[in-house]
Formats: sequence, C-alpha cells, structure tokens
Amino acid sequence: MRGALLLAFPLAFVSAGCSSGGACLLDSDCADFSMVCVDRHCVPPGARDGGGRDAGPAGDAGGDGGVVADAGADAGSDIGDGGVASDGALPACPDLTGAWRAMPLDPSICGGSAEIPVTLTAGTAVCEFVVSDPLAGTLTVSTDGTVSGTLQGVECTGSASDPFTVTCGACQFTLVR
Repeated sequence: MRGALLLAFPLAFVSAGCSSGGACLLDSDCADFSMVCVDRHCVPPGARDGGGRDAGPAGDAGGDGGVVADAGADAGSDIGDGGVASDGALPACPDLTGAWRAMPLDPSICGGSAEIPVTLTAGTAVCEFVVSDPLAGTLTVSTDGTVSGTLQGVECTGSASDPFTVTCGACQFTLVR
C-alpha cells in the first residue's frame, strides 16, 4: 500500500497545473495564453519577477524563473534540459495582417454597406490585431481561434477559422481576403 501512495504522489504533483490562485509551473498553465509563468505566478511578458528581472518567454533570462528550454530537436516540448518542465515560446498566432473585406450578413443592420474594406495590423499585445477605419478597433485571437475585441466601441466575438466571422452586437460579418 505504501508503494502505491508513493507512486500516486508524483503523478498528483505533475498534473497539478495552475491553481485557482494563479500559481503555475509552465507558461501553458496560465489561463490567459498571453501570460508567462515566473516564480510560479502568471504575469504579463515584460513584468518584473521577484528578483527584479524582466519576465519573458521560456529561454529568456528571467522567463519561467530562469528555466531554459532545450534548443535541440525537441524544443517546444514540456521537458527541457535535465527533465525540468518548460514549454518554450509563446503560442503562434495566425497571420491576419493585411487587406480584408468585411462582408455583412445583413448590410441593413451593419450600416448599409455590402462590403467594407479594412486593414489589420499587428497590435501591441500577443495575438492582437488593430482594425483600420471605418470599423476601427482591436481584435485578439486566442490559441483555439476564438476572436474577441471591440470595433467602433462595440464588444465583438467570433472565430478566426474558415470562415473568419465576427459578431458585434446585432451586426455579423465575414472577413474575406
């Protein structure tokens, strides 16, 4: 029986992940994918950790409390040098930058235009995109492709998968390249 308990304890520790208080072991334990794990706390990249170092993605001097991911063939895995847990770089974002056409499903609800030309540029936050006039605002894409943000002061949600759709209040549109 004692042997079974000793085997169960390490498994419970490894699967602990992020607690409700925001404690973490890996960047991927943070509920907000744009946060990084520093000294067992989820913080925004660039924030200072307890030692006065800049927090950053794994591999940076202060990121993940100084744990460095293996730069070999298995980089990006959850096991780095010496078996120490690390999850590598921040998640990749889809490249949504460039010219788009917003095609409203019902133009009468969305200001009357059947096609609205807009440009998306990279924002300052991870996976954030700035939308040009006339829609003017920002959209953020999560790792699962869910879109959230604000356009013309209206809260928006959507999906960056095919088709790229956004709903802002009663106005729904598809973004097409």
